[in-house]
Amino acid sequence: MLGYPQAVEHIQGFEENNLSTPDDCGDPTVPGDVNGDGIVNVSDLFAVMDALDPCDGCSDNLNSDEIVDVVDLLEVVGNWG
Repeated sequence: MLGYPQAVEHIQGFEENNLSTPDDCGDPTVPGDVNGDGIVNVSDLFAVMDALDPCDGCSDNLNSDEIVDVVDLLEVVGNWG
């Protein structure tokens, strides 16, 4: 059985510099994920609740209507999980 270093060397054409990095994937977005951790959860809900008010261009304004309101809260809840 091959150990990890031998297995990597065994794969034809493999070079360590061919590994992808997070930058290769672009900027993944999850609808309702205000804090950008890739999961819509209570942290996002609290962030939107904390920002309830007029807000032009902030990340908590999920529908870009220049106000963080119940519509933004529903966006978080609708994408929960």
